Formats: sequence, C-alpha cells, structure tokens
Amino acid sequence: MSIARRILLSLVLFATTALLGACLPGGGNARAPIPQALIPAGAPATRLVVVLPGRGDDIAALRASGIVPAVQSAWPDADVLQYLLIDGRFQGAVMGRFRYGPYEIENIALTLPEAEAHARRVEILAAVDRINPHKESPVMRYCGVPL
Repeated sequence: MSIARRILLSLVLFATTALLGACLPGGGNARAPIPQALIPAGAPATRLVVVLPGRGDDIAALRASGIVPAVQSAWPDADVLQYLLIDGRFQGAVMGRFRYGPYEIENIALTLPEAEAHARRVEILAAVDRINPHKESPVMRYCGVPL
C-alpha cells in the first residue's frame, strides 16, 4: 500500500471517529429525567399542548417568555404547531391544525410589543415559511389580523 493511500485511509478513519464521537452525550446526566411542568388551562380544555424545548432551554426561560398566556389568550382551544424562538427567547407560536401533510396555519401569535411585531412581520413570516411552505400551508392571520 502506498504512503499516499495510507495517509488518505488514516484521514478517513480519523474523520469517521470524530463524527461518531459527536454522537455521544456531551455532558450532564443523560439518565436524568427531562424537567417538566404542567400548566393548567384557563378554561375547560379539549386539547393538550406539549412544548419540547431545544437543547439548553429550560422551563424557567419558557415561563419568563410569556408565551403560555399569549397562547391561552389568543386562542384558548389551540393546536400549537411550533413555538418561535425570536432573539433567543420564546416569543411566539404558530397555531393551527395538525395534519399528516400540510398544516392548516390559522395564526401566528407573538408576545413582542405591537410595533416590533409589525416591523418584523416580513422577517417572521419568512422564517415560518421556511418550515411550512406558504404554497402548502398558507398563514391565515398574523397577530390575529387576516392576511
């Protein structure tokens, strides 16, 4: 086997090992239970909303974001499809009807001040469109206002 082939094989083996190493838990206790909180509905509920925060997010940050009261007031019988992480905090939700196929997006609810929500409308709609293409899942309302 030539030296060049040995070097190439070594590099491939090293890269493969490094990639597999990235799959291992990086810290913390992987066996510890996932923190959870039950937040009762403000009125009789017919749906259960489950939020799965991303890595590094915690329940305290979710509570402090104000997203729960925003969802409860904007649409008490909501199906929350996605929570919106805006500027590193939960500050919005994409609400609609879950389907195995394109979602029916009823509303984008935000906890941002009204002027900021209006100023960032194009940016937020574009971000939602990247996950839920408009052609398949058109957004019907933005902050309660029909589009």
